[in-house]
Amino acid sequence: MTVSHGRRVAILALVVALVAVPTASAAVTAQQSTQNEIDTCTTIDQAGEYTLTSDVGANASGEACLTIAAGDVTLDGNGHSVDNAGGADTGILVQRGQQNVAIGDVTVTGWTNGIDLVDAYGASVDGVTVSGNQRGITFGQTVEATVSDSTATGNDYGILVEESQVTLSSVDVTENANGIGGLYADIVLEQSTVSNNDGDGIVTDSSSLTVDRSAVENNGNNGISVSMPESTTIQYTIIAGNGNGVSAERGQVDARENWWGADSGPSGNVEDPATGRLADGSGDSVSEGSESGVSNVRFDPYYVTDPRTGDGQLVGDEPTTDEPTTEQPTSEPTTDEPTTTAPTTAAPTDDGSSGDGSGDGDAGAGDGDAGAGDGGDAGGSDGTESTEQSTIDQSPDSNEADATTSAATGGDTTDSTAGSESATTDDTATGEGGANTTSAPAAGPGAPANETGTTAAGENATRTAQVIGGEGNDTSDGSGPGFGVLAALVALGATALLARRD
Repeated sequence: MTVSHGRRVAILALVVALVAVPTASAAVTAQQSTQNEIDTCTTIDQAGEYTLTSDVGANASGEACLTIAAGDVTLDGNGHSVDNAGGADTGILVQRGQQNVAIGDVTVTGWTNGIDLVDAYGASVDGVTVSGNQRGITFGQTVEATVSDSTATGNDYGILVEESQVTLSSVDVTENANGIGGLYADIVLEQSTVSNNDGDGIVTDSSSLTVDRSAVENNGNNGISVSMPESTTIQYTIIAGNGNGVSAERGQVDARENWWGADSGPSGNVEDPATGRLADGSGDSVSEGSESGVSNVRFDPYYVTDPRTGDGQLVGDEPTTDEPTTEQPTSEPTTDEPTTTAPTTAAPTDDGSSGDGSGDGDAGAGDGDAGAGDGGDAGGSDGTESTEQSTIDQSPDSNEADATTSAATGGDTTDSTAGSESATTDDTATGEGGANTTSAPAAGPGAPANETGTTAAGENATRTAQVIGGEGNDTSDGSGPGFGVLAALVALGATALLARRD
């Protein structure tokens, strides 16, 4: 074999290798992106993308017409309907324990449960209409679910949330027997409309509720009714034309900075529990608390125009964002703190060691910034920092939300900087006896899989965050290097040998 012939062979082998690699990759990609078409009631038991090609429901039987029994599933209704013309109870059922299920662009009518999600994580419902069902969309023991750009109308209950954490964005819940119900739930309603329901617009029991920049109007009974609320905050919202505006039982509601349907403010002839302003207007009413003549709903200040743009006219007390923050630990006087006399040896070192928690240093049991008993931020027996299901501060003299309180939706947690010194702690807090402790994720329906734990050590220390849980992205398809890579290695070896012979 001549040298020139050997070079030609080596070059040809290299070209084959370079072509084989992208070709094989394109084949795998094409296989993964293949969509599955559905034209009848069925069970989806493998991950992938599924599309309705026609209306379904005529042959429904058993538990549901469409059952999703796998995670990482996208069901695109493609504008079609899931209509109850058979004998099943549920239109679309997401079975227990599934993650990352997305349902969109479908109409579901005539079922006991239109769409039912049980013990799901990270599910989304988008562009859906549920009508004529006993319960339009139901969530049970489901975490980090979202409903967006959807409509619930003509149901006994538009949306029902039990022991679940759900965010409702740009939804229209109208002309149902009852609008939105929550039991042991964490519900966020934003930029949405709840109107013209026969009973209550929103009713919750033992739940956390946030309503932001929405309209709760013309509901037959209460616009918003809460019982034993964990926390309830209503802001920048229209509450008008309801039988009663906001009613609370065995708890207090923060409903400042809303429009009550009249320039004169809310009615009820009761006082704001913090400012003493009398609710003597002609707008929707606020309820009376346990003290005669005093409301259990904070309503002062209030808007006299539509507040959803955030630039309407406000009447009454100053906006909550401008209120003094005397109750926040970081703004309290620190004359009793040993910041100027504490020995420098008590500052935490890089190896994470500390004292026994009995001194006045960073891990000491002195008057710490956290304000929890006599303990420091993280050290001392009374300074234990815990992570719980997020709630919104209902204290009449506090802001809408403390700077160190995380959002009730399981979002990211932002730690604040305490003190003016520049000492920075490690990712773990140092407790008594020098033991390192790490914040644990919150439990219950409000607990996301990836929680941000807050850690701190001592006074004047910058607090840092530690991400707990979560998994990395595995991009391997398990198929090995393949023919293309092997051919490339052979070609490179041949080229090197021929070059050596030359």
